Amino acid sequence: MGSPLRVAGAGRLAEGLLGAERLGWLDREALRGELRRARALLFPARWQEPFGLVGLEALAQGTPVIAMETGGVSDWAGEGARLVGPGDVGAMVAEMRALEADPALALALGERGRQAAARFDRETILARWEALLAEVAG
Repeated sequence: MGSPLRVAGAGRLAEGLLGAERLGWLDREALRGELRRARALLFPARWQEPFGLVGLEALAQGTPVIAMETGGVSDWAGEGARLVGPGDVGAMVAEMRALEADPALALALGERGRQAAARFDRETILARWEALLAEVAG
């Protein structure tokens, strides 16, 4: 049987996802909880996504990401993410099936993603900014 598809958000495309459980708009804590429980986050960006914060949020929760490589997605999607070509639904389905068939792989990807996402945490970013400002100030 496969894992259920749970869709967060209030986008107009959610209505067309037959059989999916539509969660609607979630506050930050509810979204983090959903991400922690998920086998993977699907990120099928259809446009040149400038960054894709929800993917990084998933990695920070230890949830692997299956994403279409568009725009700035590759800026954060290294360890813990499986990238497929833009519009390649077949490749996305194959990645979903691989993680469904191998829960240990999903857990390992999630842990690597959590570690990689740490470079974007507040303390790390602030330290980098302070170092840069100190360097510029001379």
